[in-house]
Amino acid sequence: MVKPPEGAVVQGETYIGPVFDESGMRFFLVFNEELKAFYYIMDETTPPADQFNISSVSDRITIGIRTGFAYYADRFANRKILVGVNVLNTSVNNYLDGPFDQLPDNFIPGDRLQRAILSASPEMEGQMDRLGNSPDGETRYLIAPYLQYEEESELSLVSECAAHEELPVYYNCFSFVGL
Repeated sequence: MVKPPEGAVVQGETYIGPVFDESGMRFFLVFNEELKAFYYIMDETTPPADQFNISSVSDRITIGIRTGFAYYADRFANRKILVGVNVLNTSVNNYLDGPFDQLPDNFIPGDRLQRAILSASPEMEGQMDRLGNSPDGETRYLIAPYLQYEEESELSLVSECAAHEELPVYYNCFSFVGL
């Protein structure tokens, strides 16, 4: 099994599995048990399939030149959290629409993903299999905690929150579920 490096998964998080996105970017999918939130952590064990510019919003945010993926350099761990995907890509469902549709099915042991989903969304009990698929196979539980942004300035939501919050609330700054 692909394993994240030391420090990529922090205390209170469960490693779900590796994600090999069609954009060429690699991630580690993790679940924060206390906050009931998922995160995609950039896999930096190999050179990333993108180059990055520092955001004008914050020097802790970098944006992929090719992908438009925005990452926040975690203040408390040596890792980069996916915090934004350009809405122009999600609206046309192309290969730069984010890793939500490339979950690590072949790498998830047992019911680890299902347990995490049920922890975040208990109302899903009995409504999905161990991989988050509906019984009829038509739909799948959406794990897309990042902001869908159009303008780089929108990423200030992340930087302003993260600049002031402390653990564990700090990690809420990187989950935009329900927005």
